[in-house]
Amino acid sequence: MKRKLTLPTWTIPLLFGAVVLLAYGLLARQQGFYWDDLPFAWIGHFFGAEGYARYFATNRPLRTWFFALFNSLLGQNPFYWQLFALFWRWMTGVTLWGLLRLIWPKAERQILWVVLLFLVYPGFGQQYIAINYSNFFFIQTVFFVSLALMVLALKRRRWFWSLTAASLALSALNLFTLEYFAMLDLLRPILLWVVVAENQTFTTEYTENTEKNKKICVHSPLLLTTYHFLPYFLLLTSYLLWRVFIFKFQTYQPVLADEMQVSPWVASLGLLGTVLHDLYVTGIEAWFRVFSLPNLAEFGPRSTLVYAGAVIAGAAGVVAFSWVTGAGQKSRPEPVEGPGTQRKTALTWIGSGLVTMLLSGVPFWLTRLPIRLEFPNDRFTLPFALGVSLVLVGLLDLLPPRRWLQPVVVSLLVGLAIGVQFQNANLYRRDWTLLKSFFWQLTWRAPALEPDTLLLSFASPVAHSSDNSMTAPLNWTYAPGLSGWQMPYLYYFIDVRLGKSLPALEPGLPIFEDYLTTYFKGNTSNAVVLDYAPPGCLRILHPGYDAGIPLLPPLTKDALPLSNPDRILDDGSAARPPEALFGPEPEHRWCYYFEKAELARQGGNWAEVARLGEEAFALGDYPNEATERVVFLEGYARTGELDKARKLSDQVIAVTPLAGPMLCQAWARIEQAMDWTNEDLAIIREIQAGLECSQP
Repeated sequence: MKRKLTLPTWTIPLLFGAVVLLAYGLLARQQGFYWDDLPFAWIGHFFGAEGYARYFATNRPLRTWFFALFNSLLGQNPFYWQLFALFWRWMTGVTLWGLLRLIWPKAERQILWVVLLFLVYPGFGQQYIAINYSNFFFIQTVFFVSLALMVLALKRRRWFWSLTAASLALSALNLFTLEYFAMLDLLRPILLWVVVAENQTFTTEYTENTEKNKKICVHSPLLLTTYHFLPYFLLLTSYLLWRVFIFKFQTYQPVLADEMQVSPWVASLGLLGTVLHDLYVTGIEAWFRVFSLPNLAEFGPRSTLVYAGAVIAGAAGVVAFSWVTGAGQKSRPEPVEGPGTQRKTALTWIGSGLVTMLLSGVPFWLTRLPIRLEFPNDRFTLPFALGVSLVLVGLLDLLPPRRWLQPVVVSLLVGLAIGVQFQNANLYRRDWTLLKSFFWQLTWRAPALEPDTLLLSFASPVAHSSDNSMTAPLNWTYAPGLSGWQMPYLYYFIDVRLGKSLPALEPGLPIFEDYLTTYFKGNTSNAVVLDYAPPGCLRILHPGYDAGIPLLPPLTKDALPLSNPDRILDDGSAARPPEALFGPEPEHRWCYYFEKAELARQGGNWAEVARLGEEAFALGDYPNEATERVVFLEGYARTGELDKARKLSDQVIAVTPLAGPMLCQAWARIEQAMDWTNEDLAIIREIQAGLECSQP
């Protein structure tokens, strides 16, 4: 006897919400802004709707209204945006569930699994870039609702024109706002065909009235599908004409079209290889990620326990829900049309999924954007999530008919995918901690900066924020009253910009950067070079003091002569990172005293350096980078405390033997800085001999 549902239908969206919270929401309170979200928050705070209009004018102009509206409601609080993104991620699942139920009303079990796998798809890991992707999830929700209204228009003839108009309006919003889901509009004729072909009443319901009689017209499924798809086809064609000939390609270019003109066969073979590779990456490699368990030593015992709890709770919840609702009672329904029915249904899911995956890739294959599972290119996997989930559920339907097998497999996949997303969340959380530490240390070291200053460094350890991203909070911190369109500060990663917008590592070269909303004009002679390699402290590099730092990246060493610490002002100003983003000032530990000592050294205040050293070493919080002691070594020596300076020198060389050249330079400066007594000079020479310093 077939078991009936014991839970009401409305509990299924609650299950989706619980899965979304487990996968993405456990660390929401500790997340911040990343990548494009940092400029978006800065633009919203300083320039509002006009700033967004300027920013999106050359890429996605219709996105302006979304950002302007919700920026005014949510402001620049990262937690609010994280919750907002969670809501829209949940809505993508709810609307997809509703859509699939309209198309396959008898496939409740498969639909449940498709949506669950879709929600936790492990190929996409950028949920936490909340401002940007709340817009993506909103548009994806709009797209699913548009498809659902199209199907309803077919089934509810009384409301055909109203539903079709609403569906077209939402389709236009999807197409003209964001290109990620644009080609998925070609799924419409497939969905229409499925609905028409599976319900024969649609072929006889159209009538034609004449003055003399009423004639029932019998239409083929093909004609009905074509008729209903026609207005959507015209809309899609209008979008493509606008995108190609009017708005054109102002950012990513259609490289494939140019390649086809030069060498069609080579380009076609290359495209085939790319397509197969990307289908493998998004469909197979992405799901193999769920078997990558966290490293206890790196992840930490507490995070590992939370990871395990989330995986178990997710898997147990899904399998229990499947069982209670009857999804686990039979792994397959009784065949109605013969023994091949289930296999035919499974192949339908697989075929639909493969077509969806192929359509998903068109925008990226046209522009030759590489699809990868690593940041930032994992963003291109988002449109593939639906197709991959359909294929996976179709494959599950081909498993041997065991009443427990399919629910258990789905539950394990969902649970492990929740674990992958929690690992992603932890990486983003750590990145936010590093970014906050960067800006607090920067303001301790540089309480003010001359306008038109260029900051240079090797690539940052903050994996999910580029130099373009960090330029926004840099200006927010040092130009809190900015009102014009020229921003006074710019941050460049040398390895990314050299040979491009940074022509060479030479003084006197003009620098111009179009930041879309604003712009920067500066000069390489007005640059400050820094190094940030946690757990070591941030360093503003001085050409005279820091040339001997061991293991500096080669490009940082090449840029060191450009560094002009005189761009740093110590005039009583005290720049502070915006508290709305970065929270209150953290407790003063080792790096605070190091930064303040470096600032005091820049001003020649050696007594202050020595005083800060006394406070720093009294903390019992020692440096993670041994050479950070050198500034205090020099402060002690120049205030006559050679014994303390010698002790620090011994500690540095014991921990970091490569620091010998840096120590030799420091002791050479100490020797030349003062008129020492013969006794003190002998001590200095003895230290230099121990370090094997060459005498001038």
